[in-house]
Amino acid sequence: MTGTIFQIWGKSTNCLIRGTDGVTYWSHVRDFPEPSIMKLGNLVQFRPKLARIPGKHPPVTDVIAA
Repeated sequence: MTGTIFQIWGKSTNCLIRGTDGVTYWSHVRDFPEPSIMKLGNLVQFRPKLARIPGKHPPVTDVIAA
């Protein structure tokens, strides 16, 4: 899946990604094999995680540059 990073917070450790499917996803810097990719406006590819907390943005992992 692909999307664009549109918000970063928590001393640059958390971000929100707007997926091309219109869903907002959450990621942590640990989900990036290369943390320097976490920059506003970057187009990324990612894999949604199976676990999810109701009421929260779906988490993703394996976030790489698209």
